Amino acid sequence: MFRINFITFFLLFFTLFLNLNARDKNTIHQLEYKDQWGNVVQITGQTKWIIYIKDMESQKKVRNYLENQKEPQKFLDEHQIVIIANIYKMPTLIKKYIAIPRMQKYSYKLLLVNEDNPEKDFPFEQGKITVIKLNNLIVEEFKIIEDIYKFSF
Repeated sequence: MFRINFITFFLLFFTLFLNLNARDKNTIHQLEYKDQWGNVVQITGQTKWIIYIKDMESQKKVRNYLENQKEPQKFLDEHQIVIIANIYKMPTLIKKYIAIPRMQKYSYKLLLVNEDNPEKDFPFEQGKITVIKLNNLIVEEFKIIEDIYKFSF
């Protein structure tokens, strides 16, 4: 009887441990980013969607989509969407003198990843857009899409 209770206890503890560990892996960890103007922006529990872009092709797709919205930032705010752009591998001079000044002309915020290996939290495929659905900072699902026009927020 003691042996059965011990095994049951061990299995319950192990299951609980795996469940907590899995939940931690599905939580967004980096909550602060700088936008293209240098302002610190936090991802909060109110954020419902993250659009993650890493290359020029995916950036152009998202930019065209947002430019077709009447008020891009208002659209993002109403749908509780943040856009995270990975500019880590961009050469420093191009980033500083060309890319960021160009991004500052956008009428919406881009949160910038300026560190190595953000893929821990954000899966990515070349030329595609990663869309992550959140519920109180916990990832409910993610999709890697080619056509943002076919996606519904």
